[in-house]
Amino acid sequence: MSTVCRDLLRLLDSEKNYDVLLCVGEEGHTKEFKAHSHILCARSTYFAAFGEEWAKKEDNKYILNKPNVTPATMDFILRYLYGGVVDFASQRASVIFDVLMATDELELLELLNDTQQYIIEKKDEFLSDNPVKILGKIWLHEAFIPLQSILIHFLQRDDLGLPEVFIWRRLLEWGIAQNHELTLTSNISSWTKENFVTLEKTLRQCLRHIRYYNFELKEFCESVMPYRKLIPKDIRDDVIQYYIVPETSMSQWKPRTGTKYCDSVIIKRTKFDLISSWIDTDKYFTRKRF
Repeated sequence: MSTVCRDLLRLLDSEKNYDVLLCVGEEGHTKEFKAHSHILCARSTYFAAFGEEWAKKEDNKYILNKPNVTPATMDFILRYLYGGVVDFASQRASVIFDVLMATDELELLELLNDTQQYIIEKKDEFLSDNPVKILGKIWLHEAFIPLQSILIHFLQRDDLGLPEVFIWRRLLEWGIAQNHELTLTSNISSWTKENFVTLEKTLRQCLRHIRYYNFELKEFCESVMPYRKLIPKDIRDDVIQYYIVPETSMSQWKPRTGTKYCDSVIIKRTKFDLISSWIDTDKYFTRKRF
């Protein structure tokens, strides 16, 4: 580390001559960080864009509230802004993922790219610890396109230990939750063509990785057929033929490993047992969303 970086980190830690108060976190887990506007503006286009208007001022101090950023995340980002410090190895996976979200918002492109690269290199660890959180967030941001291949990899796994109907329902719930107009009614029969187009666009990268041949017939009729307009036509025609004529060979689609077996590096056994309990009660499908 250069002398300049060390000196700037000492300035940050000393809290001297600060003119910015960053208030982060939500109730019960908040913290105030003292920073310097010239450094923030020089290092981040997000802060620079605000100029003199970027936060309210009290006692000649800028006050900026960021409740969506955790204290651990802001500490990591400030040490990067002041000293160029990027120490992923010492951080929990959840903190690193929160850093990813914050760097996108704060327009820290270099740190965003470094964080994505680290997650890609450690994908098994991240998908093991945070599969639902990652799936629920990454597709919301175009900046996270490099990470989307990880989620496709997740859906392509043979050893998820999850029944296909569970994966399908969760995927639908997530897709609907991303589009406010689709959440306004639970009656799919009242959906317009535009509603289905909207959901299809949201789920397009996932739909070809669902194993439609692995549903029980009752599950397919109840859970898939109402959404058949989402499925690519070539797959939809083949699947319907398969269920009409069960002898049709679909050997290219391997069934996923059953729910009583879990040998995945993606989902740890503890996570698998929890998910299995959700499946057994079926409460998770109606009460939880991404």
